[in-house]
Amino acid sequence: MIAEADYDALLGDLYAGAAEPERLWRFIDRLGAASGSHLTVLIREDTRDPANNQFLGRGLDPELRLRYDTEPGAEDDKIWFQRSAGAMRPGAVLNGEDWASPAEIRRTRYYDSVLREMDTLHSAALCGMLSPERAVFLTPCRSSRAGPYGSEEMALFRQVGPHWVNACALMVRFEHLQAQAAVSDRRQRGLFLLDADLRWIGGNETAERMVAAGWLCGRRGTRLDSRSAVTRAAWQGAQRRLAAGAAGLRPQTIPVYDALASLVAFASLRPYGAAAPGEGMPSFVLYVRPLHSDDDADIAAQLHALFDLTAGEATLAAALRRHGDLHQAAATLGLTDGSARTRLQAVYEKTSMHRQVDLLRMLDALADAIV
Repeated sequence: MIAEADYDALLGDLYAGAAEPERLWRFIDRLGAASGSHLTVLIREDTRDPANNQFLGRGLDPELRLRYDTEPGAEDDKIWFQRSAGAMRPGAVLNGEDWASPAEIRRTRYYDSVLREMDTLHSAALCGMLSPERAVFLTPCRSSRAGPYGSEEMALFRQVGPHWVNACALMVRFEHLQAQAAVSDRRQRGLFLLDADLRWIGGNETAERMVAAGWLCGRRGTRLDSRSAVTRAAWQGAQRRLAAGAAGLRPQTIPVYDALASLVAFASLRPYGAAAPGEGMPSFVLYVRPLHSDDDADIAAQLHALFDLTAGEATLAAALRRHGDLHQAAATLGLTDGSARTRLQAVYEKTSMHRQVDLLRMLDALADAIV
């Protein structure tokens, strides 16, 4: 059986792999080594756009992907996948030996054209996602020399199965967020995985860099915090709403200010977990998107369109959101404190806001809508 430390590393790579492809392949390599698999194939099928279909494995001939999709009669020849269709569902872990004998598989055209070239006779399947639009499978493979999977290997696959479901859901969500990001914003998002008590239990390397930069404070196994009073207050407010049972209604949004009181990122706390909760299973995900140079201009344009603010008023409001302090915002724009206060009063009147904290909340909501 796999050692506890190795299993923890396996899951660490799996969840980080939702945002970092190389970590996903590290997980696949680890799983293959632990199960005695010479090849593990990642299969992703998209019925809405077959061009997005993937048939991937380390060292796998790229032409096999085309053969997998186009071999005449091959679909009918994938006999153990065909026979197990009724048992296939997210979280299912199936052993090919239970559905088709090696002798049956050897008699198929699919074996002659694809499996033989992959040196594969025995395989298993971990279903991570299955819907009319999308399917994601992980298929460890063994040669005839290695023999079929035994009880220990199948136990490992079943242990990993619920985490694979969660990770697949996380990958799809992360891909969606990346697709929504502005074309000019190529910086990677931070991904923090949190347990039921909001303790930081995993994520990607961008998240680690954000903590190192002081945007958020904490270490693995503890709750995140912030040096910024503004971020800390927003984060604690999100936790209170969560405790009151309100966090499941919509994502909780948190502006992230650094130690210099500058707004550097925008975070979103979302309930998470497609599979049954369990030890080491994330319950929440915190996405952190670094701001880019177009954010202030986008917000100013929105303020002008929605509230008819002048260019100077809108620019001040955007600068106030970024710096969280009127004096700093004024200095950035080359204004005196008196001129800034006059402009801010006009912003209050046109937006029907009466306090700076209410204005900043409205600006954060605008920024979230822009993203």
